[in-house]
Amino acid sequence: MQNAGRAAYSSAEFVGPAEGDKYNQVNFVVFRWGDPKAKDIFAAILDHRDSPDPGILPFALSTVIGDDLWSLALQKQSFEPFEVYGDTDLYMQIPFDNMLGRSALEECLARPAPRRPVPLGKVGPRWVLFELGMKLRDNE
Repeated sequence: MQNAGRAAYSSAEFVGPAEGDKYNQVNFVVFRWGDPKAKDIFAAILDHRDSPDPGILPFALSTVIGDDLWSLALQKQSFEPFEVYGDTDLYMQIPFDNMLGRSALEECLARPAPRRPVPLGKVGPRWVLFELGMKLRDNE
């Protein structure tokens, strides 16, 4: 048996809202990329948390895609990639599907820097920017 004496996988605890908790109390969201429930959760949180100050985003978020955990930057409601980047070669849309998204993200990251496109995805109506990723487990 490989990995004897060592945990092969990490564990996770999922915490749902307790009675009396409100969406405006959510400060951090972690979800699996491609999970259709994430779209509903985003919509509910944003309905209660979108800040009147466009410079302040309502919560921090991360996603699990493949064997990686990525921090994401939620973009402003008015964000449109073409308006910001001007050239479609400068950004790459990561499909909201775990397998297709993982493949597209790997393709994006395989391109040489500094000409690598910026990885962006959409969760429901909002754009997110993939910022910092880390492996969740070793692939042995």
